[in-house]
Amino acid sequence: MSDSGVYQLRVAHFPPSPARYMPDALVHVHPLYLGAAKVFTWLPVGNIAYRVNLTSACFGAMALASVFAAVRLLTGSRWAATLGTLSVGLGHTFWAYAVIAECLTLAAACLTTELLFLLAFAHTGRARWFLAAALINGLSISNHMMGALATPVYAVLTIVWLRRGSLSWADVFGALGLWLVGTSFYLFIILRALTDTGDLAAVIRSATTGPWPATNVSITTSLLANVAGYLVLQYPTLLILLAALAIGVRPRQDGDRAVKWTIIGVTGVHFVFAARFPVKDQFVFFVACYASAGMLVGLGGWAITRRWRWTRWAGLVLAIVPVGVYMVLPTMARRVGFNPFTRALPYRDPYEFFLKPWRNGDYGVRRYIEEAFDKLPANAIVFADPTPGGAFLYVQNVEQKRPDVTFIWVWERLALERLLVDTFPPRWDRPVYTVSNEKPYAPAAFVRDCRLIPDGVLYRVEPPRHLPKPPWR
Repeated sequence: MSDSGVYQLRVAHFPPSPARYMPDALVHVHPLYLGAAKVFTWLPVGNIAYRVNLTSACFGAMALASVFAAVRLLTGSRWAATLGTLSVGLGHTFWAYAVIAECLTLAAACLTTELLFLLAFAHTGRARWFLAAALINGLSISNHMMGALATPVYAVLTIVWLRRGSLSWADVFGALGLWLVGTSFYLFIILRALTDTGDLAAVIRSATTGPWPATNVSITTSLLANVAGYLVLQYPTLLILLAALAIGVRPRQDGDRAVKWTIIGVTGVHFVFAARFPVKDQFVFFVACYASAGMLVGLGGWAITRRWRWTRWAGLVLAIVPVGVYMVLPTMARRVGFNPFTRALPYRDPYEFFLKPWRNGDYGVRRYIEEAFDKLPANAIVFADPTPGGAFLYVQNVEQKRPDVTFIWVWERLALERLLVDTFPPRWDRPVYTVSNEKPYAPAAFVRDCRLIPDGVLYRVEPPRHLPKPPWR
């Protein structure tokens, strides 16, 4: 069970209306990914949900191809390029988000393609590669605001190349124009929201940070411990240590040194951004960082294999070993009693779901939704958080099942008191259900004052005999 249903639903209803439906979170719109995934929905394979997942897989493959090509340009070595690519593609987090509906592999594809094009410019001196990199960076911002993290680093590289005479001012202004073209998809979303709301400050805040603590600068011990755990999960053989060697490695061509430092700078900026981002799904924001880090792993591996050729095979073995680790990790974690998972959902083994990156054969979400729809009485009201709620709404709106059921997000400020007063006493005039019997996945008022009776995979809500005191929030 994941939030993929929200993406699949929004793709099916693309183009979005963010000013109306997401006024506080324009940063979460991702127009480039939604538009690209919409094109994938025209393919004659699987259902719409499958096709949107396929979008992420294709962008993940594109990112890996760019990593391979970039390392090959830096080193001239297929071994090093393969090593760097495998360190990314067989890592837990990148793999996990390459097979579900999420915009993160597109962010990785844009970042690695930008770096590849900058390398191509360094090799050829042809300005078209520099211009293409600027366009891709703009498109990256239209996919996710994380794309802007690399922009200042590219600006420094541009100044270096200007001073060396590698670029002209005409090239720079041309790149700026193409960058604006790339960002235009997101700029349109912002302008549309501004036109609809008229609140410039709120729109800027919504389009840059949204309601999340994106500007957090405090670092706690628990946050650093989480980051260490994420790194070990992505690199269980600690292959990431090769990236540190890249700092002292000279690329095959001297002209690539500036781009090498650009790769280091971009990777560092992305790492710092994700490492101090205190949100529950913090680990997902490392996906783009892992992709560019793969270039550094390949460069560091090249330095070792040049000196000790036998280490080629050792490096490739270390890159492949994570597959075996992820196969046994759920069983091992269960046996030692390691249980960081705070929520249980029907037909989802949290150990398998969170510790194995692949999703083939996992039909738990489909089974959950279909059983709930089969069980729900006519005209029911279901309170759901976004994790199962997105899947419910996708099946209802896209597959046209159970249009009589009303779904309500639990995170909104719900008019629960009015819902009760209008139909109380003694019962609601429509049957009411919730996906959980625990806060925050069920309204606090339900948990506090109502009876939550297990009914299949859901909970039926029975109102109290006497109306409790407000507020019902």
